[in-house]
Amino acid sequence: ILAHDALAAGSVDVVVAGGMESMSGAPYLLAKHRAGARIGHDTAFDHMYLDGLEDAYEPGRLMGSFAEETARAYQFTREAMDDYAITSLTRARKAVESGAFAREIVPVEVASRKGVETVAADEQPLKADPAKIPTLRPAFAKDGAITAANASSISDGAAALVMTRASVAERLGMTVIARVAGHAAHAHEPGLFTTAPVPAMQKALARAGWSVAEVDLFEVNEAFAVVAMIAEKELS
Repeated sequence: ILAHDALAAGSVDVVVAGGMESMSGAPYLLAKHRAGARIGHDTAFDHMYLDGLEDAYEPGRLMGSFAEETARAYQFTREAMDDYAITSLTRARKAVESGAFAREIVPVEVASRKGVETVAADEQPLKADPAKIPTLRPAFAKDGAITAANASSISDGAAALVMTRASVAERLGMTVIARVAGHAAHAHEPGLFTTAPVPAMQKALARAGWSVAEVDLFEVNEAFAVVAMIAEKELS
């Protein structure tokens, strides 16, 4: 969105838009040590939880507990969410094994105790065992339906793409493979974050002048299976 708007404003001609997340590198934080701790105990806070997985307004409450509430409100069963997760995992494994995304992945060399290892494919899909998904315990409530398998994994990742205006691409002889037809953002009550993609997509469709029927493929950030399932239900 930022890259698109900068290009539309003429502030830049070519821009690399991207982002990254390293959950494995999330540090532990000491809240009292900025000015130095003189005496007494302190607490180490998990940055992954504090700034990533916990609600800012209800300290200690994880995103998954809100997702549980939404799943119950939509009457999505454990079996339905597991089925979605298994289908998603099956598609991901097929994509990795067939090399469908190979041309989009830049190999990265990682130094480890065993030496330098080259990572050239998404790792997580091949580590998961679909057969174990129905056997996992609920992660956020004793009688819950969300598990570690129908939720997103703790992973590292990064992505980037080159964006420009059509006129610049033509002048530089660049091959255009996609165009931005419209964009939108939406935010509402944090506890309802699992439903937020729906109004965002509806806004984007309206700005592009498209109907749902004109879209061949929706890609939804499925932090939990329930997020994509809500989008499918509300947009169908």
